[in-house]
Formats: sequence, C-alpha cells, structure tokens
Amino acid sequence: MMGLEENVMMINEFLEKPEIRLLVIFANQQGLLTPSKQFPNSTKTKAVYFLKRQADAVKKENIKALLIFGDMSHVPLDQLASIVESLLVPIVANQKNQSKWPKVVSQDLMQHMGGLKGDVLVFTGQVRGKTLLPLPPQADSMVKAAEAQATGSMFDKGLVHAVESVVIEWSHQIRNVLSKSSAQPLLEGKTPGPLVEIDFWKARRADLESILDQLYSEKVLKMSSLLEKSMSSYYPAYKAMVTSVVEAQDEARDISIHLKPLRRHIEEMEEGDFKELPQKMLPFFHCMCLVWANSKHYRQPSRLVVLLQEISNMMVQLTHTFVSEEILRMDADEGLEKLRDAFRVLQCYKTTYYERKGKLAQYFGDRPVVLWEFQPLLVFSRLDKMIAQLRLIEEYFQTVIAFLRLEKVEFGGVKGQALSDMVQRIFQEFQELMTGFAGRSDDPTDISNAKFVADHQTFMRKVADMDQRLAYIMCQAFDDCPCCESIFKLLEMMGSLLERPLIHKDFQYKYPHLLSMYSQELDEAKKIYDRQLALRHTPAGPAINKNMPSVAGLLKWSQELRERVDSHMEKMRKVNHGTMESAEAMIIHNKYDEMMQLISNFEGEVYSEWTQEVDDIAKANLNKPLLVRHPHTKKISVNFDPQVKYLRQQDGSNRTIPTSADSVFAQCDMFRKFLQNLDVTVVLYNHINETILDVEYPLIEGKLRSINEQLEKAISQLNWTSDGTLTLFRAFATMHQMRNLFSGWWEYIESIRDQVRDLEERVRKSKVNVESISALMATWAQQPLYQRKKDSLLNLEVSRVVLGMLHTGGGVRWQEGSVSIAKTGACGHQGNSLQPGQAGWSQKITELVAENLQHFQAEPGSAVWENYLDYLDDLVVDGLYNCPEVVFQPSMKLDSSDGFVSLVEGVVEDIFNLAALVPRVASHLEATNYIKDMEEIVDLSDKREEVSNCVHLVVDQATKEEFLRQFCSTGTFHAGGGDRGGGGGRGSRRLHPPLGSSRSRWTRHQGFDLWFRIDSRPFKQALLNTVKRWSLMFKQHLLNHVSHSDGTGRRVQGPGGGDGTPVCRVKERQEGTDTMFEPLKQTIELLKSYGQPLLRTPTS
Repeated sequence: MMGLEENVMMINEFLEKPEIRLLVIFANQQGLLTPSKQFPNSTKTKAVYFLKRQADAVKKENIKALLIFGDMSHVPLDQLASIVESLLVPIVANQKNQSKWPKVVSQDLMQHMGGLKGDVLVFTGQVRGKTLLPLPPQADSMVKAAEAQATGSMFDKGLVHAVESVVIEWSHQIRNVLSKSSAQPLLEGKTPGPLVEIDFWKARRADLESILDQLYSEKVLKMSSLLEKSMSSYYPAYKAMVTSVVEAQDEARDISIHLKPLRRHIEEMEEGDFKELPQKMLPFFHCMCLVWANSKHYRQPSRLVVLLQEISNMMVQLTHTFVSEEILRMDADEGLEKLRDAFRVLQCYKTTYYERKGKLAQYFGDRPVVLWEFQPLLVFSRLDKMIAQLRLIEEYFQTVIAFLRLEKVEFGGVKGQALSDMVQRIFQEFQELMTGFAGRSDDPTDISNAKFVADHQTFMRKVADMDQRLAYIMCQAFDDCPCCESIFKLLEMMGSLLERPLIHKDFQYKYPHLLSMYSQELDEAKKIYDRQLALRHTPAGPAINKNMPSVAGLLKWSQELRERVDSHMEKMRKVNHGTMESAEAMIIHNKYDEMMQLISNFEGEVYSEWTQEVDDIAKANLNKPLLVRHPHTKKISVNFDPQVKYLRQQDGSNRTIPTSADSVFAQCDMFRKFLQNLDVTVVLYNHINETILDVEYPLIEGKLRSINEQLEKAISQLNWTSDGTLTLFRAFATMHQMRNLFSGWWEYIESIRDQVRDLEERVRKSKVNVESISALMATWAQQPLYQRKKDSLLNLEVSRVVLGMLHTGGGVRWQEGSVSIAKTGACGHQGNSLQPGQAGWSQKITELVAENLQHFQAEPGSAVWENYLDYLDDLVVDGLYNCPEVVFQPSMKLDSSDGFVSLVEGVVEDIFNLAALVPRVASHLEATNYIKDMEEIVDLSDKREEVSNCVHLVVDQATKEEFLRQFCSTGTFHAGGGDRGGGGGRGSRRLHPPLGSSRSRWTRHQGFDLWFRIDSRPFKQALLNTVKRWSLMFKQHLLNHVSHSDGTGRRVQGPGGGDGTPVCRVKERQEGTDTMFEPLKQTIELLKSYGQPLLRTPTS
C-alpha cells in the first residue's frame, strides 16, 4: 500500500488536514490494501476505518483522544442488525439497567428500541428484495398470552392492543408490496427490457412466498389466535390481508411459470447477431402467444402491452448498438448497408407481431378466444420513433451518395468547361457542409435528440438550394447535347441525382425532347438502310467493313445498324418517367419495331441469296491453288478465301448453315493449322527475298532454287481439292478417310516450312554477325584516344595504354581526370559482346567471318566467297574512316618537343595508326592491315594537311609575342586573320575605346580561325590588374607634373629656379609665359574627369 505515492499522499492528507475526518482502508479486487476518504460501495472483505472526533490534525500528543477506529463487515446491514439485536436490545432490556429508571422511561425506551430493531429488519429485507415483517419486543409475551387464553388463564389485555398495532404496521407493508406494478419503470420514463418484466414476477413470487411463510409462522399464528379469541375488530382485516397475499402469491406463481420460457429466447436475441434476429422472431412470438392463451392471470391487455413495450425497448437498444453512434462518420455505402439491415430486422419484428396477432385463435383451441384489442401505437410508439430517426440518417446517406457523383462529373460541348466549374463549386460546398454535419459529437441514433432533427432540417434546406442550382446546370447540359448518345451519357453520369424531387421537377420537361431526338435517330437509320439497299444494285457494291467477304460484311453491317438502333431503345426503356408511356412514346416504339423488322428482312434476304450460291462459292474458292506468286515483286501469298469461316463466326442467329459450307467449317481446325504454317513459310520466304544482298545471293542461290522448285508445285499444280489433299464434296467420305487425306498434305507443308525456316535462320544469323562487326568498328569510332582532364587539358599519358587495350579487346572507361581499363568488350550486340579472357577485336572479327562461312555453307576459296570478303573489307574500312574527332587544349610553345604543333601531329599519327591494329579480313590480298588504305584516301590526306595549316595559323594569332609585336609596332591588335601589317589596315582596330565599355563587351571565350577557342578569364584578370597599375602611375605622374610645374612644362626647384635663373628676373618673363598655361589647364581638367582631387599648398 505504501509503495504507491497516491496512497501515501492520501494518508498524509488525513493526518495533516483537519477538514478530512474519515479514512477507510480496504482490500480491492486485486487483494491490495487501498485507502479511501469514504466508505466503499461494496467490498468482499472487512474494512478498517479511522474517524476523527473533531476537525483537527493528528499529532503524537492527541492521537488517542482524537481518533476512533474499528473494523467494518463487508455486509454492513447484517452487522448493524446483529449489533442492534445482540448488543443494544439486551442492554436496554436488562432489568438491572432499568432499576433506577422510571417506569414510563423504561417503557418508552423499550418501545423505541423495538421500533429501531424493526426498522433495521425491514430495511435489511428491502435491500435483499424481500419484505420482512418485524415482530414486537413482547412477541414472547404475546405467545404466552395466547396459550393462557386457550387454557382460560389470565393474561395482560394490553398485549392484544400491541398485536393490533403490529397488524396495522404489517398491513401497510403488505399493501405496498401488493400495489407494486411491473409498469412502474415505464411510468417513470425509463426504458426497461423484457427481462425486467420476467425478473419482476420472479421476485414478486419469492417475496410473497416469504411473506406467507412469515404469516404462517408459529408466533404469528399464536398472535392471530389471540386476536380471534379476543374478538378484536382487526381480525377480519387481518384475515383479508392474508387472503390477498395468498391470491397475489398464486397470481405471481402462475405468471412466473409461464414467463420463464421467454427468458431463453430473449437472452438469445440480446446475445446473438443482430442480422440473425429475424430467424428468432417467430419462435419468440409463438411462445408469447402460448403465454397469452394459457396464463389466466397474464391474459390482460395492460400486462401484455407492458411486455411488448419492453420488447420494443429491447429492439431499439439492439438497433442502437448495431447502428452505432459513429454511423455518420462511416462511408456512405457502408452506412446505408447497416441501415438496410436495421430496417429489415425492425420490419420483421412488426410483421411477425401482426402475423401472430391474426392467428391467436389457433392457440385457444375450444376455449373462448381473447384477442389483442389494444392499439398498436401503445406498443410501437418508441420503435416508430427509432425508425423515423434512422430514416433521417438514410436520407442523409442517400444525399451524400448522390452528390459524391459530382466529383467525377465533367461536361463536354461548348459550355462544358463553364458547367463543369459550376458543378465543382457545388461539390466543394457540399463537402464542407457534409464534413460539418458528420463531425457532430452527439448521438444521431438517440430518439430523444431533438438537436439532430433540427440540424438535419437545416442540412436539407441547404442541399435543396444546391439541387436547384444543379437542376439549372443539368438543363443547360441537356440543351448542349447534340445527339441521343450524349443525352444517355448525361443521364447515366448524373444517375440518382435526377430522382431528387427539385431536380426532377425542372428536368422532367426535357424528356419529350429526348423522344424527339430518338425519333430523328430512327429516321437517320432508315436513310442509312435505304442508301445501303440502293448501293447493292450498283457496280461499286454496298458499303461493308474492310477485309471481310461480301456476305459476312453485309451481315456485320446489318448487325451494327441493329445495335445502333437497339442500344438507344434499351437505354430509353430504363428512363423512369411518365413521358416514356405517352402517346408520342408509343409512336416511337412502333417506328422502332418497324425498323427492326426491316433489318431482320434484310438479313434474311442476304442470307437466302448466299445459301443459293454457297455451293458454287465453295467450289470456286477451293479450286484455287495453295499459293500464288506476284508477277512483278515475285512475292508469294496464301491463296485461301475465308468467306465461309467469317460467315459462321459473325452470324449469331439460329439459321441453318448449308451442308457444303458447314462441311468446310467442320474442318476449320485443320485448315487453320495448314494456313498458319503456310503463312509462316510465306513470311519467311518473302523476308529472305527482301533482305538478301546482291553479294549474299550467290551464296544461297542453290538452296533457294531448290525451295522454289518445291513451291512451284503449290503454285501451279496443287489446289484445295486436289487428289491426296481433300475430297470435300464426296458425301460418302468419312472423317477418318478425310484425316488420311490431310496427312499427306501436312507432310508436304511441314517439309517446305522447315526448309524455308532453316535457310532464313542461317541468313539471319549471318546478318547478325555482320552487324556485330559493324558494332565492333562503331565501338572503335565511339572510344576517344584522348580525353580532357579536369583542368580542360588532354589526358595524353594513357594514349598508348588505350591503343593496347583496343587491340586486345578491352574497354576504356573515362573518369574525372583519370582513366580505368576494363577487360570487357563494348560490342554488346546480340550476345556477341567480349567478356574477360576472350579474344581481342581483330580475333573476334575473324571468328565472326568463320561463322558466316558455315552459315552460307560456302567454299573458302570460291569466287563468290571472296566477293563476300571484299564486302566485309569495305565495312571495316568505313569503320576505321569514321574514327572520332579529337578535342583538346594545346600548349602554345612552338620550340617545345611537346608543344602544340608536335602534339597535334602525334595525335593525327595515332589516329592513322589505328588502321594497323586490325588485320585484313580478305587474306588473299597483299596488305596485312588497313593503314595503306587509310593513307590513300584523298579526303583523309586533305584533312591532315588542313589540320597542320590551321595549327600554324592559330599559333601565330594566339601567342603573346605576336600580340606584343602588333601592339608595339602599330598600336593595334588582330583578333584573327587579316592583314598584320601597318596601322589601320582591314581587320585591325584602334586601341582607344573606353575601358568600361570594353569590359562590358568582353566575352568569356575568344575564338581564333573559327575552330580554336581559349578561355579569356585569366587574361582578362591580368589585363585589368595591369591597366589599374598603369592608371595609378599615369595619374601620379600628372599630379606631380601639375604640382611642380612652372606652366612651361619645367619643374620649379626652389627660390633660385630650376635652371639657375634668379627670382628677380621672373617678372621680366611674365608676359611671355602667360599664354603658356593652357596645356597645364587641360591636364588639370583631365585629372578632374577621372575624379582625382588636387591638393592646395598653403601660400607663404
């Protein structure tokens, strides 16, 4: 106990605070001692209490005088009764204690003590649910008096008065018991369940039996005998009281016995699944009808109404628990599903009630029938309120589901965007309204919640305003629909919103317009039908789908026209409005029936014509050769007309297929097998002829000639009815015989297919190898020998390593300022990439050429094979010619061994030497590699010379010495090209622009000869520093010149003059020198323009 801080604080507060006068310590449900400031409501063990006599703090000095303590039983009333009976009454009744009391005081005290004992007994009985009749203190004397009266002895007449007083008190108690009603909780406004009714009669029976046991006890019988023999006026009242208790006890026993079977049904309903309640309703009401028919004391409308009201209360409570007070926060569909289940259960409850009510007569047999003649409102009042409350919630969910459709509503047409924006604004407003309504904290399923009803009315008023706005939008959208299809999409999109009263009120006037538009659709379908009939008799023929036979195409066309007409009618029938049953609608229905009849007649006519000529069609198509060759392109194709197959697939009616056509269709699986393999053969054969090169054709000419000879048989000799293939029109041929005929045909088709597939595969693999060679050469072209470093210089250190790795088949991966060598190829084409440990590039090319020799099955030394090798040689030469350009940053020193000129010449030489790394594919030629071929290419030689000239030109233009020479000799510089001679020639410019404007026009890079570019930022910074230093030097020179000049350009060096002239002779020269100060003034103005102040020297 003392381990918890809150317990320690409570004990300290009791000890220290005077106002806290009680402390109780008891054992809680876990068996731990717990302090409390009040007596516990219930406990299973004894408790210890500490009570202060007065408001004071407990101290060491006053603890004995201040505190009263003791233990308390876990049944306080029993302890109180025991104290009164065993302690107080004996003490007061002891004659020794009354020896000094007056007689009046003793009698009064004994009377009050008897009253206390009786009150405690009565109160204890009430707590236990029983009525205990208290006996007077003189009960023993009354028994003796009755015995004395029976023997004729004398007794105290005052005891008769005491018995009469007890009878009066008992009558009050018994009257209170008999006046109790099971309807009392309902009258008090409570909502008890049916178990309360059953428990009431069970408790009433037990209580009345207890009263009778007390009334028939020995002492009470002696007391009643005393009254009877004393001819007391209270004895008849006592007898009537006993009789009423007996009758009430019989009534309670009868009702309790008959209501007992209902308990099991009620408990199953309360503890079972709510959705399964309808299955339990009939047994429950059947049992209740048996109670009504067999219990004479319970066969009273007032009592059955109480039971039914309590059952309704139970149904309301079960519904409340099932629906949950959080229902508004549920998903709308889920909430509606719960409400539907609740309505189904409640409706089943009411339906079962009315059903059993109508069949009460069968429960009475030959006895008089007592019907339920009370008003149903008395039974279902509260239940109906619950249903009405749930209807409000259902209306809310239906509104939510309807308006949530607006989230995905999007209109088309001219006004589509504007109408969609309006709908989205309404949807946003509804979301805010819905969020506020669903976030309420009260219980919406509480039938006494009047605030929910008021809020729901406010919610629906705002929704009604939105309905009116939506009605306007829907009418505008309807007017913007160009055809029936658009209107039906609009109706489907809006869905249940159209059923809302305010929207339906405005939108209902649009339905006649829908009928008119559908009538126009039927007229348009009739025009299409008439046009098709007219085209059937023209040379061009009717309009049908592409790639379809004529008959199947016509039937497909009629089917599409039927679907076009019928689909709109199906949607029209789903429109729930009275306009669809008007006279105009009947006219449209007749027009629809007429159109469907025309289409059916057209299909029947087409089909009838086809059945008359199907035999000739089948014969003509099956007499065609298996294959046909185009006279110009020489391509072949399968020559099979699928008209009968298409007809069978497209015709969905129950028409009878002619025997000849059906016999062909019966072999559709075999035909499909043959056609698929023939199609494969045709595709592969045509692919060979389309992709074969002139240099490759001689290598496969023999094999191709053999295949053509076998194909010629299918082109000119065999057809679909040839002997050995198919004898279709022999009626006596069995299916087994036809399969035997097909087997020889299949062997022929399979043989041609395999030969063509083998040839195509070998040709394809050879082309893949050629592409791999091109990919290898492309890898060379894509892999640069030189790469820029991080500081924009070429990484020349690894060029030799790269050359070696390219020769051995490795890969080069460039990184920031470094290079890494990967022992893998870079081809990556069709699985021919080089892997670690494999051969190099040149060996790989050799292996691919050897594979092609096997694919073409050619002789190694034949002329056709050497021509093919020459073709591969040209591919390798083209690959070497397309090696990449080199981009780098050179050093500009001409006399350096690693200078720009020697560097570029070395790079070009390395590029040419790439051709020496590849051995020649055509080994019959004299050269072993391709370097000589590269050198003989005029284009490459010209480019080599052009590179050399460009390098020398930009070296002259970009070197510092050349810039300095131009500046010192002419005062100009050349940005590139042009005349480098004297001043002012073309291509030169004067160095006189303002420094600020030059800085603003200075670019980050400077170009020379259109291909050589330098980074001008370092030069720009150095130039600015030099200009700044020169500017300070010039200004200082001018300041010194002005400060120490005599106006003629000579410095003043003291009193004697700078040139030795005496001061006295200066005035003689004044007139000659007055005009010589103009240059000095100009110098001063120049210094002022550059913001240079002139210091004034003090005059002496």
